[in-house]
Amino acid sequence: MRASRVTLFAVATLAMLLSATTYAITVDTVPVGNPASGDVDYQFEMGRTEVTNSQWVDFLNTVDPTASNSLALFGGAQQNNANGGVLRDHGAADGSKFSPKPDFADKPVIYVTLYDAMRFTNWLHNGQGSGDTESGAYTLDGNKNPENDVDPFIQRESGATWALPSYEEWYKAGFYDPRDVVDGGVSDGGGFWTFATQSNDTPVDEATPGGENSANWNVTGGASTPPDLTDAGGYTLSSSYYGTFDQSGNVMEWTDSLGSPAPNRWVVGGSWTGAAAFMTGATRINGGTGAAHNQGFRVVNLVGGGGTGPACDLTGDSSCDLADIDSLAGSGATAINDWLAGAATENGHASAYLASDSDLDLDVDLADFNRLASNFNPAGSGAMFSTGDGNGDGSVNLSDYNTLAGSFNPTGYAGATAVPEPTTWVLGLLGLAVLGVFRRSV
Repeated sequence: MRASRVTLFAVATLAMLLSATTYAITVDTVPVGNPASGDVDYQFEMGRTEVTNSQWVDFLNTVDPTASNSLALFGGAQQNNANGGVLRDHGAADGSKFSPKPDFADKPVIYVTLYDAMRFTNWLHNGQGSGDTESGAYTLDGNKNPENDVDPFIQRESGATWALPSYEEWYKAGFYDPRDVVDGGVSDGGGFWTFATQSNDTPVDEATPGGENSANWNVTGGASTPPDLTDAGGYTLSSSYYGTFDQSGNVMEWTDSLGSPAPNRWVVGGSWTGAAAFMTGATRINGGTGAAHNQGFRVVNLVGGGGTGPACDLTGDSSCDLADIDSLAGSGATAINDWLAGAATENGHASAYLASDSDLDLDVDLADFNRLASNFNPAGSGAMFSTGDGNGDGSVNLSDYNTLAGSFNPTGYAGATAVPEPTTWVLGLLGLAVLGVFRRSV
């Protein structure tokens, strides 16, 4: 009998533990670098897509698992519209009270007020789990909604790690392109596209995945297939330069930038119900603070960015290293050289890194030559600077060999410490290799 009671107790305890479901979400972000351009002078990471119904449901089930407080209202109205993707399910086996509608898990969440979205970012800022929803990135005073708005001027707190994007952050992530684009319409030295699909032409309104310039818009014109929301990131060939999706079309998105008059906030990006003009990055609409059937949001991650890290840290890991160089591919020689100088200063070196020092060991030697040779592709591979693209033009070709040859110094360049290495035979080998490559390419 004693053993049976112990066994029953263990089974009951295990059942309780299993019923206490812990939800955790992963927000896929892309680095937005080039801090000296694009109207934002710091690096940050932008959500690759809008926040989805599945992510929103995990948030609700974590912070309000019994649907007993004010958070039960967040998303509750979504069940009343054909496009709303969240159900209040009071009979779920795991004890949760919310679940995505069938086929809506990967679609962007809608019917989210400004303050709902701020609570979500507070939750991310505070580590998810039982993290606070009322303070962190934004300080909220109780159950804020459009009818109970005692502080319309809520602003992002300093030190926020997750937040709603400002208009400038949102615009840069979706529309800026730092490259010199010859035939695309972007001005020499970089500029802003009209649409967040790397195009100045109106995107084609078609079903996912679509072509290289497609988006979900203009349902009122009857062109959308299907007419309504599409999966976040569904137009896989129509990303921004930095790799975000749906910043033109699908749903309009909250920013935390104040509109006029307060408490209006700018919403941007157009939607499945709107005309093409609303999808341009320059178009901002006063969204009030309330929820809407065609409005959602994405988030920005400011760890290592937002002005809190060194300017040469483009990936948010608080260091200036090869990962940052990778994000400079195609940015041109000026951006490369600026980064090399800033990174050397940040890392405590007396002179800037040289462009061909692709492993950042403070000399340009056979290791750099081998890295270049193994990635050689004069047709334009898009290979990154750290794998041989020494001049940042997006391809690895003879010009990179010339850059390396001009910088060659295996004993370490001025002001930097390096391990001396043999030079004469390496230089000879390098010259023969360059000659051989040249002959094969002509």
